[in-house]
Amino acid sequence: MKTSSGKYLITLDPDDQLVCGLLDELYKHSKDNEYDIIQYQHEVLSKRGEIGKTEAMPVASGIFNRTEILKIKWKTWSLCRICVKRSLMLKGISAIQNNLSYMIGSEDLVLFFSVLLFVNNYKVIDYFGYIYTYIN
Repeated sequence: MKTSSGKYLITLDPDDQLVCGLLDELYKHSKDNEYDIIQYQHEVLSKRGEIGKTEAMPVASGIFNRTEILKIKWKTWSLCRICVKRSLMLKGISAIQNNLSYMIGSEDLVLFFSVLLFVNNYKVIDYFGYIYTYIN
């Protein structure tokens, strides 16, 4: 992330997939407005090969300001379905202590909430652009 040069960043786990058209959709929402985060929806691929849509998270589609964001009861979080301003992501990274080795498996959670510390606006769109592989 530190060596990237784009204005926005998205993440992709090695066992997941981006849906064709996602980048065009994100561009459409970001070209006229400077959102800190654009969250898109995801589908879940089970180990049996079934794909199912998930509920819109954390809230329904819309645009949220800093005050509204801080009031959300975050039951779920994810880096895998957000497009984040690079500058904001770097601020979030810098807010994390260097040695978080005791949090193996929770690094996405820590980074997500570190980034939220600096968010002024957050847009949720109703576009299923990510397939998350869930193996239980």
